[in-house]
Amino acid sequence: MIDMQVRSESGAVVIHGSNGIRWSDALARLDPESFPCLSSLLPYADAIFNSRQTERLRRELSDQYVRTVIGEAAAVEA
Repeated sequence: MIDMQVRSESGAVVIHGSNGIRWSDALARLDPESFPCLSSLLPYADAIFNSRQTERLRRELSDQYVRTVIGEAAAVEA
């Protein structure tokens, strides 16, 4: 399960997600050209998105295929 957190610049957890993202073959096969943020996720490594990347991540999460792959609840929460 991929856990979601928002952290401050100091590293303190500001908010912790209640919906995780289950790792799947479909998530592993996301096209890096179309989904550069989400395709960078790995099952056993941390991924950190900075404030400049969040708009791109939001657009990726609005894609209907992505919402199917990661689940509607996780996409909405993220």
